[in-house]
Amino acid sequence: PTCRAASHAQLATPGSASAGSAAQSVVLKLSDFADDSMAAQVNLISAVKLAAAQGAFAELSGTEAVHECLYALFNQQLKTIVSKDGTPRQYANVAVGSYSKPCLVSTQFRCAVHLPVTELPSAPAAFL
Repeated sequence: PTCRAASHAQLATPGSASAGSAAQSVVLKLSDFADDSMAAQVNLISAVKLAAAQGAFAELSGTEAVHECLYALFNQQLKTIVSKDGTPRQYANVAVGSYSKPCLVSTQFRCAVHLPVTELPSAPAAFL
């Protein structure tokens, strides 16, 4: 694991999530409906991957269904690979369905995950 400044934060709120303000930011949400399709989850994971590669700020709300897919990203389990031009680049494995692939992670990427305060005691270690 690579140690560096935190790239994610958990925001525990009693009510609904509110958007942060950043030059390049994206707010990503999944609904609470049981029928939320796998396609919606894949689209959300793809949006997080794009934000990570672009160095954007991603704000996640109601996304518990995909947190396991982003485990390495949340835990900052990054691998540094030197590109052909000699530039070091960081990658984290991100799972989409049954496949896990390396995802480019900019050093500027930040992520905030909103969880209700009531879920804080049972939150995974990556969020604490």
